[in-house]
Amino acid sequence: MHTCFDHISYFESLDSSNDYLIELYKSSSVLSPLTIYVDHQIKGRGNMSKTWFSGKFGLTFSFSINILNQQFAFDYNMITTIAIIKLLHNLDIQAYIKYPNDIVVSGRKIAGVLTEVINVESKKYAIIGVGLNVNNKLFPNSIQNATSLHQLLLQTSNKHDIFKSLIFNIKNLMISYCNQEFDLTKLFLSHLKASHTYVSAFLKGKKGFFKILHLTRQGILTIEESGAKCKYTVSSNDISFVLS
Repeated sequence: MHTCFDHISYFESLDSSNDYLIELYKSSSVLSPLTIYVDHQIKGRGNMSKTWFSGKFGLTFSFSINILNQQFAFDYNMITTIAIIKLLHNLDIQAYIKYPNDIVVSGRKIAGVLTEVINVESKKYAIIGVGLNVNNKLFPNSIQNATSLHQLLLQTSNKHDIFKSLIFNIKNLMISYCNQEFDLTKLFLSHLKASHTYVSAFLKGKKGFFKILHLTRQGILTIEESGAKCKYTVSSNDISFVLS
């Protein structure tokens, strides 16, 4: 599965690396795993049709994986978010995962992962988009609670070096996962906000305090509400955890 990083195409500018990669597959221009690196993404997308701002200072890329039997698209979301956590840890930055795909440092979002699934010629592919705020000094007024490596480290980072380190982490995690060297869901949960204590969240628009009890490999949560001790089975469309 890690062969997607054997073939990397570089672009100075694109609207969206995920959209570009999806169109390549739909047009049958490519059917093998591929990575698209974009120096300046103009119209990045996030989860649930949200936008992702990166500008020329952010790191943005997308890669594709052929989903085989006994695999799920959410597996690659977990692998990629954990790889970002490891990258930040190596920079002495402590971060956590906000379900399902945001990376947060001290209540501010620094990275996000967008996982989409497409079917082409009877094969299923996961398209994974990554956005990491690297050298962003400021963010638009419309962007609240965001941070970057530059703001945290007070220095400029080489985006391509960060890219190489991140895909190294992703590749190694993929290999270890294929070799069954660790429990992926358990590792993901160890970095996931609300997996250890009750935290504030909106469940179908209603605010409460919830704790994650279980996570499936498809990304479905079993949560418990504080006080009421009610249990619910939810997806990312149902619940939004509050940044803190």
